[in-house]
Order: sequence, then structure tokens, then C-alpha cells
Amino acid sequence: MSDHRNGSLDPAPRMVQGFSTFVISHPLLKFFAGSTIKAAPFPFHHPCLKSGNQRALKAQENDETALGQGIANLLKREKGLKAEKAEQGRAVDSLFKERHLQLENRIERSHNDACLVGEWFSSRPVLTAVLILLLLVLVLALGVALAVQSAPQVPVTPATPQLVLGCPHGWVGYNGVCYYLSRDYRSWDQAQERCSELGASLAILQDEAMDLLFRLRGNVDYWIGLRRRGERLHWGDGSSYSSRVPVFGNSECVYLAGNRLKSEMCSNDRPYVCSKAQAAL
Repeated sequence: MSDHRNGSLDPAPRMVQGFSTFVISHPLLKFFAGSTIKAAPFPFHHPCLKSGNQRALKAQENDETALGQGIANLLKREKGLKAEKAEQGRAVDSLFKERHLQLENRIERSHNDACLVGEWFSSRPVLTAVLILLLLVLVLALGVALAVQSAPQVPVTPATPQLVLGCPHGWVGYNGVCYYLSRDYRSWDQAQERCSELGASLAILQDEAMDLLFRLRGNVDYWIGLRRRGERLHWGDGSSYSSRVPVFGNSECVYLAGNRLKSEMCSNDRPYVCSKAQAAL
């Protein structure tokens, strides 16, 4: 029995073919063969050789069929890969178009919103100007706040408490002096005693203070602290009278009368003006 192994022919036909070749090529055998062995085509048509050739052809056909199927499968797979790649390309194109459309829609909506805002502001110029002004004020305030915050902090030394000078209730302060215009009537001496009770004296006046009291007196005449002693006038503190304002009359005690100074008897009753230096409140 002959078999087909690893794609080779059966050994029997090979042996017959080899023997025939030996007979033909050997000179002695060729001579004896004479006309018996002719130059026949090789290989001989031996039944075993024919069967082996058929099996080889069959195996070759099977191999070619398998190869063809493999090539077909490869072509089919390549076609499937191309189709899959084309499908992926279409999916990517579709996604890109969708994203591009979304972006265009967003840009269009933003443009429409901007147009609406612009139309709203253009239709309200006064309100727009007010809003712009407020925005500028806020920016300036923020800048000032940041500048103050970033400025170096200078240590502040606690200040020495300052005494606040003032006048009691019902008194008028002027140039560091408090003046009290009474409503009751007293003689010059009684008025001096009352001013002493208030921590003051009958008014000792400078020219500026006289001008103030001339305006404050109204139609009332007030005793002041000027009194004649001998031929000269002296204030209650003993200082001499040296004002430019003249004193009319030759009586002993002096009072405010209109825009001038007059003198009369000290025993007469009239309102009076007290004065004292401003003190700490």
C-alpha cells in the first residue's frame, strides 16, 4: 500500500521509474533489450504511479482550495475593517458637525443677548449714564480702599487730653472771656456783689468786647465794672481806663447806653454785665 505523506509521492512509482531509467542508461541492458525496450516516455504508466499522481493532484487542489479560502477570508476581513473604519469616520464627522452646530448656536444666542442688552441700554440713556457713573464711583472707592490698606501703618501716639474751655449755661463766650447779661436790677455795688457770687466781677471790657455788647444789649442799659475814682476812671481790677470809647458825664459809675458809655449815680438800679475768664468744662 502506498500512502501520501508530507505532500510526497508514493515510493513504489519512484522505484519503478528509477529502475526503468537504469535499464535504459546501462549499455549491456540496452543492448539485450533491443527492440523490446523502446524509448518510451517516462514515467511509465504504472498503476501505482498513476494513483500517486492523482493523490498528489488532489492534495494540491485541496491546498489551493484552502489557500483560496484563506485569501478570501483575508479579503473579507480587510473589507470588514475598511467598512468599520468608514463607519468610525462617519461617526466622527457626525460628532464634529454636531459640536460645530452647537457652537454656532451658542455664538448666535450670545450675539442675540448682546444685541438685546445693547438695545436696552440705548433705549435708556439716562439710566445708562447713571449706571456708568455708579460703576466709576465703585471702582474709585475700591482703589482708595486698596491704597489705604496697602499704605504703611504709622503708629499713633495717644494724644494728651486737651482741656475744653467754655462758659456756663446762659453766658456768652468771646475771645476767651465769658459774659453774663443779667435780667434783674441792682445798684452798682449790689451788682458787683452778685457777680462775685457767680465767680466773676462787673465786666472789664476791651474795645472789641464793647462792640459785641453794644450789639447784644438791645434797648437795655447795663452796669459795667468801670468807676471814677478822683479824676480818673478805673476798672474793677484797678487798671486805668484807656479805651478810645469816650465816657459821657461826670458821675461816679459807668454803664452801657446805646453805642456809648455814660455815667450816673451808683445807687441807681439797672441790669448789669458780669465777666470772667473761660474755664474748663
